[in-house]
Amino acid sequence: MSSEEMSPGKRKALTITASAIFALSLGVAWYYLKGDSPADAAAVRVFVCVETGKEFEHKIVENEEEPVKSPYTGKLTGYSGEPCYWTKDEAGKYKAKTKPTWVVLKKRINPESRERTYCPDCGKEVVGHNPLPPKKFWDAAVEEEKAKR
Repeated sequence: MSSEEMSPGKRKALTITASAIFALSLGVAWYYLKGDSPADAAAVRVFVCVETGKEFEHKIVENEEEPVKSPYTGKLTGYSGEPCYWTKDEAGKYKAKTKPTWVVLKKRINPESRERTYCPDCGKEVVGHNPLPPKKFWDAAVEEEKAKR
């Protein structure tokens, strides 16, 4: 069947399909050629300035060691943070939140420390690879965030 014999509906569908494939191809090419590589994306981490308590993103470079330079102090006061997704409600009960409080483990500053680290927001102990709240708490936090919008 030649293009002259094709129905207008079929011609339109083929044009839309071809356009979508072309747009997808452009997106994939841009991702691989212009976008961050997975290694670059993984190198960006959240740090906390131990002098100011403020968080900042920092891209780790090869052979870099902690502490890193803080944009807040201009000094080597930045340590990798652990996220705590807990807070307390008005009644003092724990609940999850979608935006974490970033906490520096005491062991990051002094590897010989045996002192536990606690979140300044909720008071819970924070550990390496700090776990997310259980699903029921997380789902409630997501719903609460949606309701705020």
